[in-house]
Amino acid sequence: MNRIVIKNGTIVDGTGAAPCRGDVVIRGEEIEAIGSDVSLSPDTPRIDVPGCIVCPGFIDTHSHSDFSLLVNPDAESALYQGVTTEVIGNCGLSIFPIAGRTKNLLQSYIMGLGYDSSFTIDWTDLAGYAAAFDQSGIGINVVPLAGHGSIRIAVMGFGAREANSQELAAMKIHLETALDQGAWGLSSGLVYPPGINSPPHELEVLCEMVADRGALYTTHLRGDTLRSGVTFIESLAEALSVARRTGVRLHVSHASPKFPNTGSVHSVIKMMQALRDEGFHVTCDAHPYLAAMTFLASLLPPWAFEGGIRETVRRFNDPRKRKQVIEAVKATFEHLDPSDFWPRNEVILPDPQSEFNHCRMHIISQKMELQPAEALIEILAQCGQRLFEAIVLQWIYSAEETQELFHWPYTTVGADGATSSLAYDLGPLTIHPRSWGTFPKIFNDYHKKGKQFSIEEIIRRMTGLAAAVVGLNDRGTIQPKKKADVIVFNPKKFTDTATYADPHRYAQGMEFVWVNGRMVVERGKRTGRRPGKVIKR
Repeated sequence: MNRIVIKNGTIVDGTGAAPCRGDVVIRGEEIEAIGSDVSLSPDTPRIDVPGCIVCPGFIDTHSHSDFSLLVNPDAESALYQGVTTEVIGNCGLSIFPIAGRTKNLLQSYIMGLGYDSSFTIDWTDLAGYAAAFDQSGIGINVVPLAGHGSIRIAVMGFGAREANSQELAAMKIHLETALDQGAWGLSSGLVYPPGINSPPHELEVLCEMVADRGALYTTHLRGDTLRSGVTFIESLAEALSVARRTGVRLHVSHASPKFPNTGSVHSVIKMMQALRDEGFHVTCDAHPYLAAMTFLASLLPPWAFEGGIRETVRRFNDPRKRKQVIEAVKATFEHLDPSDFWPRNEVILPDPQSEFNHCRMHIISQKMELQPAEALIEILAQCGQRLFEAIVLQWIYSAEETQELFHWPYTTVGADGATSSLAYDLGPLTIHPRSWGTFPKIFNDYHKKGKQFSIEEIIRRMTGLAAAVVGLNDRGTIQPKKKADVIVFNPKKFTDTATYADPHRYAQGMEFVWVNGRMVVERGKRTGRRPGKVIKR
């Protein structure tokens, strides 16, 4: 069995222990030994890395790489950040389950994940999705969640109503199948169709199944949107109540409060900690960027999606129904000052040559000589069947509140992006710099520049803590018999280079990366190997 020793690096093991100088021995897929006096035969291959950090591969607890990894299995944008494992299927959207009669609805939805209709989806469940990687291989590990929204679509499409008893029973069957096939839990996206239509009772019924398996429930909160106004605290209370009633392990997605909920981070932390003090498992994730990104169509009322995208577009093209949608949009955001709200929304369109691409909504409104809500519908109508490829950057995060959230000991790092490559056009999610630079930015902003965290603590957040949150017992720390997901980087050179204006830029300073014991980055360059796995629970 192949053996290699990483010599003379500074080992930060992911547990929070102080750094130490020493060697790390990798044998096969596992870490064999660590220390300063490791005894090896003279012919054992050695890599000398003085001045470098040796630590576990980073774990992204919130990713949307479900489809991008099928198109580009190498995942360069992740590996150059040191990410060796991503949790996918977040915000209620996974590429399974798939029911024949509603397959077209899910396909139209995942265009926002970079889906191209020329790609053949020939699976119906997690087992089939995982098997899709068998031939191509994969550069990183993925941890799949079952999306509540995808389950709902399989059962009842985009129905803007509560599920009846038969439909809820069908959802339970889909969830049970996913859990049986290795899903690590359930995710919900309660600001997006169709999850937005789900009452707490529906979530509790499903989370009881998740809790029985000891699996994880992650949620994009119902109030985590500009649509909802100042309801972030109320929606967090809803999620905490689901956890309290069911005992499910709860993970709150991108939990930093955004406009118009800025100022509530103290309450957010206090509420989550209070439930932990009661003995429940509550954690969260965040990223360091000030702009959120989502579907532009998320600004529409839920009923606008009834019947799928074709029906939505028909509503846009019917003058009477278009007026109804416009009035609903106005009513949805009437609690916000229009002169403050609309300028926060920067539109990114499927057609990069559009004169409105990368324009703020108030500017588009002026150019079209329409009210902002009318301009929004006109923009979406022009997108047609590419509706979910229209994206909006929303400048709504507070740097100060995000920093405070990271000071809570149970906050992990979730980039909320998708893997990408300079060689591919992988869709809307890769046009945010968070897909390319989240982990070095965290390292620099919170450790090297800000001096807010020790190196052992900031790396623990991205490795050992993240593994514990998900339930990964075989990786996340540098310890004997753990899987050899190991990275080596130069802390002086490790930096993000992606910007909002020029996002498609790799991080720098990552020297070596091993995934499951095989080297995938060697002296800063991809080796072309794909030893990653779809890790099943």
